[in-house]
Amino acid sequence: GGQTRRDRPSLRCAMRRCRPVVAITMALASGVAAASGGSLLILDPNGGDTWTKGGSYSVLWTSMEDDIALCKRVAITLLRNDRIAQTEETANDGAHLLYVKSALPTGGGYRLRVHCASPAALGAKLRGESDPFEVVAAPEAFRVAEPRARSSWPLATDLQVRWRAAPEFRGSGACEELQVLVMQLGKSTASDVPAASASVPSLGESETSIYLRPDLSPGEYRVRVQCAGDTALGGDSGAFRVAANAEALRITAPGPADACQLGRACRVAWDSDLAGRSPRCARVTGSIDAGAGVEGDAGVGFEADLAAGEAMVYLPGSLPAGTRYTASLACAGDDAVAAMSRPFRVDSAGDALAVSSPQAGAVWGIGVEHAVRWESSVRDTLECATVNVELFPPQAEGAEGSRGPAAAVPVRAWPGVPNSGEHVLFLQAGLVPGNAYRVAISCGGDPSLRASSGPFAVGLDAGALSITAPAAAAVWTAGSVELVRWEGWEGLREADSCAHVDVSLLKDEAVLSTARAPDSGQFPVYVNGSLPAGLGYRVAVACAGDPAVRAESDLFRVRPLPRAFLLTNPTEGAGWVPGQRYVVRWTSPLELSDVCDKVRVALFAEADLGRAGPGRGPAPA
Repeated sequence: GGQTRRDRPSLRCAMRRCRPVVAITMALASGVAAASGGSLLILDPNGGDTWTKGGSYSVLWTSMEDDIALCKRVAITLLRNDRIAQTEETANDGAHLLYVKSALPTGGGYRLRVHCASPAALGAKLRGESDPFEVVAAPEAFRVAEPRARSSWPLATDLQVRWRAAPEFRGSGACEELQVLVMQLGKSTASDVPAASASVPSLGESETSIYLRPDLSPGEYRVRVQCAGDTALGGDSGAFRVAANAEALRITAPGPADACQLGRACRVAWDSDLAGRSPRCARVTGSIDAGAGVEGDAGVGFEADLAAGEAMVYLPGSLPAGTRYTASLACAGDDAVAAMSRPFRVDSAGDALAVSSPQAGAVWGIGVEHAVRWESSVRDTLECATVNVELFPPQAEGAEGSRGPAAAVPVRAWPGVPNSGEHVLFLQAGLVPGNAYRVAISCGGDPSLRASSGPFAVGLDAGALSITAPAAAAVWTAGSVELVRWEGWEGLREADSCAHVDVSLLKDEAVLSTARAPDSGQFPVYVNGSLPAGLGYRVAVACAGDPAVRAESDLFRVRPLPRAFLLTNPTEGAGWVPGQRYVVRWTSPLELSDVCDKVRVALFAEADLGRAGPGRGPAPA
């Protein structure tokens, strides 16, 4: 009954020496020979077996003693001529995978002892030994197929390593991880120090790549593949050569006969034999730098695929021109693989941009549209496909640089304008008139490329607003509604400062009334009936948000109101009876007058009206 728990296939071994534990009971029942040497029966190894150093082998045991169920752990000891060679403990499950150390001496006289280790009191009762068997030397654990003997590998490339493990060591516990070492031959220093190395899991792995750093010394090398758990188990390649790599990376352009220009792309070209051979060099990084003799310390970097063979590097206008520029290049994964060009020339951007309008001394009116015009020799570049148009206010003498007033703050800006050579802009109201305004044009992708106009004047424009009604010598009637009409630039109406206007009626220099209205081009004005008749009247229209943008009409005349009220009830000849209520009705053109929102109705005797003097009213009844 104590044997059934061992009748399950619980071996952890993929070796050819492993035997199914399910065969244990069958072996006992059929009388298969097993080492007895005690109350524990050693089923494997058997007498006459051969174990190879560096291999892992199954150890099988069982017992007919009832106390076997009380034993939790057993000690497994490998003996040679009654001397302990190696020992280890494991759970008492009837099977264990034992690794045979490669340091053991070869030969016969080996036996395996198994005894109960926990509880220790059962150790003397539950123990057994196998029959003698032999331990033989290990063959070469790995056969390295690549690199091949006498092959040559250049520096800064990946060395391809391929190998095959001997069947005896597949699944060995010492070889769960492998070490791949690149060793240089003929060195006087310690030979166990690898020039390069890699660690790989053994499961399913039979190849790897090791990067040959460019700082390695050219010469003879070999590769060793060995087990990480037992470095004596391994295999070596034949000797191969690691050679210097003069063609790893070489810049072919620009050279001394070439010239690049600021504001344009400079072509950097290269040759390399690393394409497809070195993942660390799949991409390259580089720069174009100003060298000795160039003012300032400036440069521009770039990155590209190695296989592309070239890169177009834009040189911003902020770099200084000079004759000692160099281009440098390096592998993105290993900057020790690098190259540098010979010095070449970088010319200035020249007239990349030039403003032709407005010209110096021009006058721009506020509230109207104006055209900015410029010339550009870099219109075909991506960085200058669009430009920024900026208006700068008057500033202190010398504040503007040769490339435009970059230090000033623009009062108006129109960014992202197509580089077509012309842009029509609206000079919005709110600007302070002045005589030293400037327009600057700069590339949208490279603001250092810029140009500035000469100074010009900005002032009020007589044509921004113009009044079309009332016309000169017009006549307005007191108490009537008259229409004021005006015209302005279309852009002025769209400006926030002129979305509404103030319409004012003036007499000489006095403002009689003001009303705010949308900038629709017309507005009805009530002419107060109390206005004195005569000449000297004017109408003014001004932007509500910027009163400096205004227009005034010519002088016109206001005539008096011919009849302020017309009584329609009572009619002539009507009879009113004292003590009754009657309705008085009238019409008047002054019904909209702010001074006539209320009227006084009075009843007079006819005789009293006749006695009233001119301009005087009698006392009402």
